[in-house]
Amino acid sequence: MPEAPAPMVVQPTAFSATTPPVHMPAEPVTPPVEYKALVLPKVETALQPPTLASLVTDAKEAAMDIVRRLGGEEFDELAQMMVGGTLGPDDDVRDPTPEEILESNRVMLLAFCENRDRLTRIFKDLISLHHVAHVHERIVPAVDSLLQEVESAEAKVAAQEEVDM
Repeated sequence: MPEAPAPMVVQPTAFSATTPPVHMPAEPVTPPVEYKALVLPKVETALQPPTLASLVTDAKEAAMDIVRRLGGEEFDELAQMMVGGTLGPDDDVRDPTPEEILESNRVMLLAFCENRDRLTRIFKDLISLHHVAHVHERIVPAVDSLLQEVESAEAKVAAQEEVDM
């Protein structure tokens, strides 16, 4: 059983300069249940970063588990449904040639660049509209005030002309 800790001493604060230190008896702390440290399995391997080989192996095992769960016929039907009418039953699936990969990459890059340019133009237009809105917000009160003065001056001139007639 551990020893009881020493009693605590409370130091006087700046507000109670005349108060002497108070000695409080310390209560012994007894744990309700004895603590026993558990050993985790494979701790040394869990803390190491995964390697490329382990990631590939894990991905391969996960894919094989998925195929096993789907079953043979269901997997074939699912694959056929996903591919759809693109491949016929007699079509051969092969790796693309480097020329086909380059052409595919060129088409994808071209589509990306066109969409980027279109978005750039749209955002430039949006920025211009934003600036016009700020100018409009600044100018409208002055134009409105000027319009009210012109209308009141025209009303005075019209009233003066009626009096003169």
